Amino acid sequence: MVVAGIDASTTATGVSVMKDCELIYYELIAIDSKKEKDAYKRIKEMLIRICEILDGYEIDKVYMEKAICKGGNVDITIKLAYLSGGMSLYCIQKDIEFNNPLPATWRAAVGIKNGRGVLRNEQKAQAIQAVKDEYGIDVGDDVAESICLARSAFKLP
Repeated sequence: MVVAGIDASTTATGVSVMKDCELIYYELIAIDSKKEKDAYKRIKEMLIRICEILDGYEIDKVYMEKAICKGGNVDITIKLAYLSGGMSLYCIQKDIEFNNPLPATWRAAVGIKNGRGVLRNEQKAQAIQAVKDEYGIDVGDDVAESICLARSAFKLP
Protein backbone atom coordinates (compact mmCIF):
# COMPACT_ATOMS: atom_id res chain seq x y z
CA MET A 1 0.00 0.00 0.00
CA VAL A 2 1.31 3.45 -0.95
CA VAL A 3 0.18 6.35 1.23
CA ALA A 4 0.84 10.07 0.93
CA GLY A 5 0.75 12.32 3.98
CA ILE A 6 0.14 16.04 3.57
CA ASP A 7 0.59 18.63 6.33
CA ALA A 8 -0.77 21.69 4.58
CA SER A 9 -0.52 25.40 5.07
CA THR A 10 -0.65 28.38 2.74
CA THR A 11 3.12 28.95 2.96
CA ALA A 12 4.82 25.64 3.85
CA THR A 13 3.42 22.19 3.16
CA GLY A 14 5.05 18.90 4.10
CA VAL A 15 4.47 16.01 1.70
CA SER A 16 5.61 12.45 2.26
CA VAL A 17 5.09 9.11 0.57
CA MET A 18 5.31 5.71 2.27
CA LYS A 19 5.16 2.27 0.76
CA ASP A 20 4.25 -0.49 3.22
CA CYS A 21 5.32 1.84 6.06
CA GLU A 22 8.72 2.46 4.48
CA LEU A 23 9.40 6.16 3.92
CA ILE A 24 10.27 6.57 0.24
CA TYR A 25 9.93 10.33 -0.31
CA TYR A 26 9.48 13.59 1.57
CA GLU A 27 9.60 17.25 0.65
CA LEU A 28 8.83 20.67 2.06
CA ILE A 29 7.02 22.90 -0.40
CA ALA A 30 7.67 26.47 0.72
CA ILE A 31 6.25 29.53 -0.99
CA ASP A 32 7.44 32.95 0.14
CA SER A 33 4.40 34.95 1.27
CA LYS A 34 6.43 38.16 0.94
CA LYS A 35 6.91 37.53 -2.78
CA GLU A 36 3.41 36.16 -3.37
CA LYS A 37 0.96 37.91 -1.08
CA ASP A 38 -2.18 36.34 -2.58
CA ALA A 39 -2.87 33.20 -0.53
CA TYR A 40 -5.02 31.66 -3.27
CA LYS A 41 -2.15 31.95 -5.77
CA ARG A 42 0.13 30.27 -3.22
CA ILE A 43 -2.47 27.53 -2.73
CA LYS A 44 -2.63 27.00 -6.48
CA GLU A 45 1.17 26.63 -6.60
CA MET A 46 1.01 24.22 -3.64
CA LEU A 47 -1.65 22.09 -5.28
CA ILE A 48 0.25 21.92 -8.57
CA ARG A 49 3.46 20.80 -6.82
CA ILE A 50 1.67 18.29 -4.56
CA CYS A 51 -0.04 16.75 -7.59
CA GLU A 52 3.29 16.57 -9.45
CA ILE A 53 4.79 14.67 -6.52
CA LEU A 54 1.85 12.28 -6.19
CA ASP A 55 1.76 11.65 -9.94
CA GLY A 56 5.22 10.09 -9.56
CA TYR A 57 3.83 7.25 -7.42
CA GLU A 58 0.94 4.81 -7.55
CA ILE A 59 -0.81 6.30 -4.53
CA ASP A 60 -3.53 4.23 -2.84
CA LYS A 61 -4.46 6.66 -0.07
CA VAL A 62 -3.92 10.29 0.85
CA TYR A 63 -4.00 11.43 4.47
CA MET A 64 -4.39 15.18 4.91
CA GLU A 65 -5.26 16.79 8.23
CA LYS A 66 -8.79 18.20 8.45
CA ALA A 67 -8.87 22.00 8.46
CA ILE A 68 -10.19 23.17 11.79
CA CYS A 69 -10.63 26.67 13.13
CA LYS A 70 -7.46 27.27 15.16
CA GLY A 71 -7.58 30.15 17.58
CA GLY A 72 -10.73 31.49 15.97
CA ASN A 73 -9.04 32.39 12.67
CA VAL A 74 -11.83 31.59 10.24
CA ASP A 75 -9.99 33.08 7.24
CA ILE A 76 -7.07 30.63 7.56
CA THR A 77 -9.49 27.74 8.08
CA ILE A 78 -11.32 28.65 4.87
CA LYS A 79 -8.03 28.77 2.94
CA LEU A 80 -6.93 25.40 4.33
CA ALA A 81 -10.34 23.94 3.47
CA TYR A 82 -9.90 25.28 -0.07
CA LEU A 83 -6.54 23.47 -0.30
CA SER A 84 -8.11 20.32 1.12
CA GLY A 85 -10.91 20.53 -1.42
CA GLY A 86 -8.38 20.72 -4.23
CA MET A 87 -6.68 17.57 -2.95
CA SER A 88 -10.03 15.84 -2.55
CA LEU A 89 -10.89 16.58 -6.19
CA TYR A 90 -7.47 15.30 -7.32
CA CYS A 91 -8.09 12.07 -5.41
CA ILE A 92 -11.57 11.68 -6.91
CA GLN A 93 -10.17 12.14 -10.40
CA LYS A 94 -7.35 9.62 -9.79
CA ASP A 95 -9.55 7.13 -7.85
CA ILE A 96 -7.42 7.53 -4.72
CA GLU A 97 -8.91 7.14 -1.25
CA PHE A 98 -8.89 10.55 0.48
CA ASN A 99 -8.72 10.61 4.28
CA ASN A 100 -9.17 13.82 6.21
CA PRO A 101 -8.62 12.93 9.89
CA LEU A 102 -8.85 15.33 12.77
CA PRO A 103 -5.46 16.22 14.26
CA ALA A 104 -6.20 14.32 17.49
CA THR A 105 -7.08 11.17 15.51
CA TRP A 106 -3.87 10.83 13.51
CA ARG A 107 -1.71 11.95 16.43
CA ALA A 108 -3.21 9.30 18.69
CA ALA A 109 -2.58 6.67 15.98
CA VAL A 110 1.18 7.40 16.03
CA GLY A 111 1.53 7.96 19.78
CA ILE A 112 1.67 11.75 19.93
CA LYS A 113 0.12 13.10 23.11
CA ASN A 114 -3.14 15.02 22.74
CA GLY A 115 -5.62 16.67 24.99
CA ARG A 116 -5.76 19.28 27.66
CA GLY A 117 -2.52 20.88 28.63
CA VAL A 118 -0.57 19.63 25.60
CA LEU A 119 0.58 22.64 23.62
CA ARG A 120 0.78 22.67 19.82
CA ASN A 121 4.56 23.30 19.98
CA GLU A 122 4.95 20.19 22.15
CA GLN A 123 3.03 18.13 19.60
CA LYS A 124 5.23 19.42 16.78
CA ALA A 125 8.34 18.54 18.80
CA GLN A 126 6.97 15.04 19.44
CA ALA A 127 6.39 14.54 15.69
CA ILE A 128 9.93 15.69 14.87
CA GLN A 129 11.37 13.35 17.52
CA ALA A 130 9.21 10.41 16.41
CA VAL A 131 10.44 10.78 12.82
CA LYS A 132 14.04 11.09 13.99
CA ASP A 133 13.71 7.99 16.17
CA GLU A 134 11.94 5.83 13.60
CA TYR A 135 13.49 6.97 10.31
CA GLY A 136 16.78 8.52 11.42
CA ILE A 137 16.20 11.85 9.68
CA ASP A 138 16.11 15.44 10.90
CA VAL A 139 13.20 17.36 9.41
CA GLY A 140 11.09 20.34 10.39
CA ASP A 141 7.62 20.07 11.84
CA ASP A 142 5.74 20.32 8.50
CA VAL A 143 7.55 17.34 6.98
CA ALA A 144 7.54 15.42 10.28
CA GLU A 145 3.78 15.80 10.58
CA SER A 146 3.28 14.74 6.96
CA ILE A 147 5.28 11.59 7.68
CA CYS A 148 3.28 10.92 10.84
CA LEU A 149 0.04 11.47 8.91
CA ALA A 150 1.09 8.90 6.30
CA ARG A 151 2.27 6.50 8.99
CA SER A 152 -1.08 6.73 10.78
CA ALA A 153 -2.63 4.87 7.83
CA PHE A 154 -0.69 1.71 8.71
CA LYS A 155 -2.13 1.30 12.21
CA LEU A 156 1.18 0.15 13.69
CA PRO A 157 2.13 0.46 17.36
